[in-house]
Amino acid sequence: MRYGDGIPSNNLKSEALWQYIMKSVEQDEQLKIEMEEAIGKGEKIFQHTSLHQEGIIHPSTKKEGHCNSLTFDEYGAVGDLEAENEKEIAEKIFDLGFAICDEEDFQHTLLADDKNKKPIKKRKQTIEIEG
Repeated sequence: MRYGDGIPSNNLKSEALWQYIMKSVEQDEQLKIEMEEAIGKGEKIFQHTSLHQEGIIHPSTKKEGHCNSLTFDEYGAVGDLEAENEKEIAEKIFDLGFAICDEEDFQHTLLADDKNKKPIKKRKQTIEIEG
């Protein structure tokens, strides 16, 4: 008897898809734990290679004991996050698709070393017209 005899093929496809999803979730959870551990050990810089964004984690200037992250693109700051602790900030940046990196990996932002830096494009100016 072959595997799958007597089982409709759509059930096999569903089972394979479910196993793939579960494995992906497990891998993501492990990567998130690794990111939390790295941040806890002092790693404070991260990047999103497909969005060409890079960022840093630092103590909050607004709330004592909290942390912030600042994210930059080639034009400058594009966002920030606040969290009660490093574990929470790790979860937030991980869920947005960022990964911990080395300073040498920065290429796209004002944080990049000159030898790694890609050319910076000027932002397009927008003018609002009433009426």
